[in-house]
Amino acid sequence: MFADGRRDFDPKRGLIAYGPFGLNEPGRHPQTIDVGIVGTAATIDSTLAWLERCRSHIASETGVPFPGISDALRTDWATRSRWRFEVPVDELESLLGLEPRTRFQRAVSVFANAVRFLAELDPPPRLVFCALPAPVIEYCRVIGADAADGPRLTPNDRRVIRQAKRDELVGQASFLRSFYPDVFDHAGELAFRNFRRALKAATMSLRVPIQIIQARTWDDAAGGQAPDIRAWNFCVAAYYKAGGLPWSVDSLEPGTCYIGIDFFKRVTAAASALHASLAQVFDERGEGHVLRGGEFRWVSTPEHRTPHLPYAEAKGLVSAAIAQYSAHTDVAPVRVVIHKESSFLDEETRGFCDALHERGVRFRDLLTIRPGSVRLFREGKYPPVRGTMFRLGERDAYLYTTGYVSHVDAYDAGYIPSPLRFSEHQGDSGPERLAREVMALTRLDWNTANFATGKPVTLNFADRVGEILTEVPPDQVPEPAYRFYM
Repeated sequence: MFADGRRDFDPKRGLIAYGPFGLNEPGRHPQTIDVGIVGTAATIDSTLAWLERCRSHIASETGVPFPGISDALRTDWATRSRWRFEVPVDELESLLGLEPRTRFQRAVSVFANAVRFLAELDPPPRLVFCALPAPVIEYCRVIGADAADGPRLTPNDRRVIRQAKRDELVGQASFLRSFYPDVFDHAGELAFRNFRRALKAATMSLRVPIQIIQARTWDDAAGGQAPDIRAWNFCVAAYYKAGGLPWSVDSLEPGTCYIGIDFFKRVTAAASALHASLAQVFDERGEGHVLRGGEFRWVSTPEHRTPHLPYAEAKGLVSAAIAQYSAHTDVAPVRVVIHKESSFLDEETRGFCDALHERGVRFRDLLTIRPGSVRLFREGKYPPVRGTMFRLGERDAYLYTTGYVSHVDAYDAGYIPSPLRFSEHQGDSGPERLAREVMALTRLDWNTANFATGKPVTLNFADRVGEILTEVPPDQVPEPAYRFYM
């Protein structure tokens, strides 16, 4: 859904025709996106040139051309010279001779202090772009949290892990974990720090969202996406971070609270078995909030390799999630849907259900969603249709959230889509209702203007949210607004 409740199946086409959903919502349409920029003189100039380019039409060879930010989102950039903070090149170059851990922390501090300066202006910008020069990307992008000599994975190992995560985000089947089992086993045991998540955590309390950009954003020759795709994704994300609401969906039920639950390890955790939980909470419009749960000790077993919440932590996390939903919507949820990628153990389930009962929630659905290993093959040119659902036996249901889209007569991904598997369900709803909701939740990722993502937004970016929460100190309350984690 877009402005005035008008509908279209394609986000790009709907934005051009009708304008963003926030256009008619009080406080959800910034007339201008007030932009601050932190970087060197060269990266600031490159960012300003990219913003100017995004004001104009950018042709597309494969999809909907980008019409310019005013025609796409009915807004424009607002830049002021006082909202720019130039970091001297010499200051950054002086960091390169330091040992890796110190170099990393100093680089984060340089940019965090610059963002702080802009955030304390009157008025401050709505959004700050941190335009990273090449040395920061090359020497400060990632470091092992407990290694004095830097990361303990090779550059190729890190590339493999990043590619596997990208595959998972779009629903692509991947053999990388099978080809490189030692890499993924080792990576799971290590706590890493990367510049993006450290800087987002360091600036979160300033209440001005940041967007990290680099040459592949503004330079066509840097090996990024096509210019029109970059412009669409960049501008939609900036609009949302500045307080706008690009679109909504009409397939989610009022009075239902959707919660995605995942786990992470704090980078400063002394024990490898110490975990923390997080919840991503969404309402029927797709408004998102993030909550951090308490720390708990989990020791992996052959039967249960992934973490599960103890009773008290499970109850407390879901109770807090419902309170956050109620505070934002001014009503208590009638129904709660909880998504996880792991099974629901008895102790965990009791905690969830007791929280729901105490909060007066009448209906519930606890759903485990995993990548499916079964494929359908369809005669003809295209793969299975997005939205295809099938069952094997009485328990497992499978849903294609990616695939051929009949409404636009296209399937433009370069891989064979794989379905999601509903491997465990406890609750009131049938699989068709749950599937319709998952389909809607795959369309609420405002990091992209693409048609849909492979996973529902409740789970799609859980790893990235967890990475940022690893950097937030235990005594600091994380910012709940979802735009601070994008």
